[in-house]
Amino acid sequence: MILYKIYRIPDFIHRDGSKGKIGCSKNLEQRIRRNKKLSYGPFEFWELLETHTDKATASRRERELQEEYGYVVDGKSYLEITSIDTVAAGKKGGKSRKESGGIGKLGKKWGKINGQSKNSIEARRKLGKKWGSINIKKVTLEQKSKGGRIGGLKRSKQPDFNNHLKIMTKKSVKNRVKEKIDRMKSILDTIPTKQFITKDIREACSKFDVSDRYWKTILKEKSLVKRIHKGTNQFNPSIYEKVY
Repeated sequence: MILYKIYRIPDFIHRDGSKGKIGCSKNLEQRIRRNKKLSYGPFEFWELLETHTDKATASRRERELQEEYGYVVDGKSYLEITSIDTVAAGKKGGKSRKESGGIGKLGKKWGKINGQSKNSIEARRKLGKKWGSINIKKVTLEQKSKGGRIGGLKRSKQPDFNNHLKIMTKKSVKNRVKEKIDRMKSILDTIPTKQFITKDIREACSKFDVSDRYWKTILKEKSLVKRIHKGTNQFNPSIYEKVY
């Protein structure tokens, strides 16, 4: 049974700078990896909102949730994008290829081209001018890097691209710092007293999904905590105070 999963990425950054994305996919992990490449800013958090067995229902709910959260609404629904008649498209494409005469030059997929091995230079040349040079020799690492630089250069010359990138980077860093501080505050708030010792903060961290040494990171955050007494051992512990 196919499951259509509707997901939400609150920190997804669109090209126009708008934030937040709701989408639908059958392969959720693969789609999240793709969205990390498409987003103009990094993100780690995402959540599964709903799961449906009917594609039409999932497509309708995706659009409703996009409007409900105030996110970008897709121009075409998930149902419209995925409802392509691939069989008819394949027949049409195959017929066009056959009528063009190109199919005769290609021969069988793994066979010979005009009686020659598909790996020979002469056979590759017969594939046509467009792909001839690429088929005759392998693309070198230098050519690949040059192509990457050209692609990056074209993108960087788009109007206001550098300014947009700078703004998105600042917003992303600011959001990550705010999330980090808020998380530390939520841990410190579980300590009932204003002053506390190392044992208190370690016990507080153990109730959250954080690393074993995260309590040390909290104690180094001067905007939240200051040390008012330096201890020497467990019988004379250091004393800290909340400053927010």
